Amino acid sequence: MITKTLHKTCILLVILSFSNLVEAQNTEQQILQTNLLTLQFLEANNNDSKFYDGEIYLKNQDTLRGSISLNHAKAKTYAAILSTDDGYEYISNQEIESVVLYGEYRDQALSSRFVPLKDHELLYREVYKKDEHTAIYDGSTNPFRGILVGRVLVKDHNTIEDIFNFWASGPKKDLINYINKRDNKNYKRRDFKTIEDLFAKL
Repeated sequence: MITKTLHKTCILLVILSFSNLVEAQNTEQQILQTNLLTLQFLEANNNDSKFYDGEIYLKNQDTLRGSISLNHAKAKTYAAILSTDDGYEYISNQEIESVVLYGEYRDQALSSRFVPLKDHELLYREVYKKDEHTAIYDGSTNPFRGILVGRVLVKDHNTIEDIFNFWASGPKKDLINYINKRDNKNYKRRDFKTIEDLFAKL
């Protein structure tokens, strides 16, 4: 009798131990899964874009606010990552009308608009807009602080021209070359003290 009771008690203890072990493993798996998801968002497919406060204006007229990072690869397309108190969310670039990001540089408040361009999957930073027909965009995902970064695109009426030249010394030189070719000029870097002087030639 005592042997049977002891045997049942041992079996019950083993079952309880196993149950606790399974529950602990499930909790550990949930924590691990949460950590992995967070890492995926933060690593953002090797895109080192920072998060900035801002707004995402969707094509359906909704506005999303929070901390935003742009142009992350997601399921064969690109997306913005929106961070709020509720967590992280991918917002497909295809759903976005525009994004405004805010930052600060040397105690100066910055803000920049990012837009999708026809036949391009990325959102491009609008660095200069002369009017509805003429604008300059570049490939940066940070608020503009007077420096062109990466690929530069020029809007001229209904045409978007990528003016990147591998052999040029940078995006500012790409824009100077574009203006020289368009206007049959021979401007040099030294002819433009500021980026605004260069934009004025458009």
